[in-house]
Formats: sequence, C-alpha cells, structure tokens
Amino acid sequence: MKKGRFRLTNWVCNHKKVLKAVPQREKAVGVKEVILKDDRLPTERVLGILWDLEKDELAVRVQIPKKPETKRGLLSMVSSICDPLGVITTSIIRAKIIFQDECR
Repeated sequence: MKKGRFRLTNWVCNHKKVLKAVPQREKAVGVKEVILKDDRLPTERVLGILWDLEKDELAVRVQIPKKPETKRGLLSMVSSICDPLGVITTSIIRAKIIFQDECR
C-alpha cells in the first residue's frame, strides 16, 4: 500500500496486540480512547454493518419506519432495508416474496 501511496487510516482490529502496534493518530475514533489492558473493545460500524470487536461478531440493526399498510407502504418498508454485504438477504427475499403474493 505504501508503494502505491495509499495511506490507510482509521484502523480497527479485534486483536489488542495489533492495535498496540498501530500509531494513535491512525486508529479509528472509537478505538483511540480504549485502554487496551482493561477496557472492553467497542462495537464499530464497518461497511454499514455493526462489528462487535470483543466477540468478533457481525450484527445488523434494522429500523423499519412506520408506513401505511398499503402496497406502496409495504414496498417502501422492504426497499428501505440496506444490506450491502448480503448478510440478511434470506430475510429480505422472504419479505419480497410475501409482497409479491399480496400483490397477486
């Protein structure tokens, strides 16, 4: 990366030894304030998904807005769910199939 002049910043890692090796100015904001001996590692957002650094688990938080119970409202609710990595694709597909059935 250095040869191509790409400077990586906002480092996040779930391994405390790696975080100790990263300079303080290049760590992500949530990790800068952590005392690596005692504190629990925080949860960070990575590519739109929550990453619990301590447990090394991915999580998705979906907040479905209140919409009228019409075809247009249902389509709006299903379409508002963002899943860039395809983690909850199976649930989204089920919702779209239910929507198709309702339209028929």
